[in-house]
Amino acid sequence: MNIIEKIGKNNSFVIVLEDYYGSGWVNYIYQATENKIVPDRFEKEEIEVSWDYSEYILLFEKDGLKVKIEIDDLGPVSFILKENITQENKQKLREWATIIAEEVEKIKK
Repeated sequence: MNIIEKIGKNNSFVIVLEDYYGSGWVNYIYQATENKIVPDRFEKEEIEVSWDYSEYILLFEKDGLKVKIEIDDLGPVSFILKENITQENKQKLREWATIIAEEVEKIKK
C-alpha cells in the first residue's frame, strides 16, 4: 500500500493512496468508510459522471474533523484535511486512510 503525504492547496494536509487510481474505487471506499470509520456525518457527491470521465467527492465528519475524499479518473484517491491541521489530527487522518485502504483490500476480494 503506497501512501504519500503532501501539502495541498491553501496549506491543506493531503494523503494520497497511490494504489487506488481512478473512479472505479468510489463504491469500495464509500463502503469501507461507512463500515469501519462510522462517521458522524457522511455524504457522496457526484461532481461529473459521463461515458469517459467520473469525479466524486466523499465528505465525512468524525471526532470534530471534516474530511474530504476526492476520487476521479485522472489521479489517485486523495484524503484532504483543510482545517484544524494539528499533528494529532494529521495522525487521525493517517489512521483512517490506512483503515479504509485495508478494508478496501478485504472488500474487493
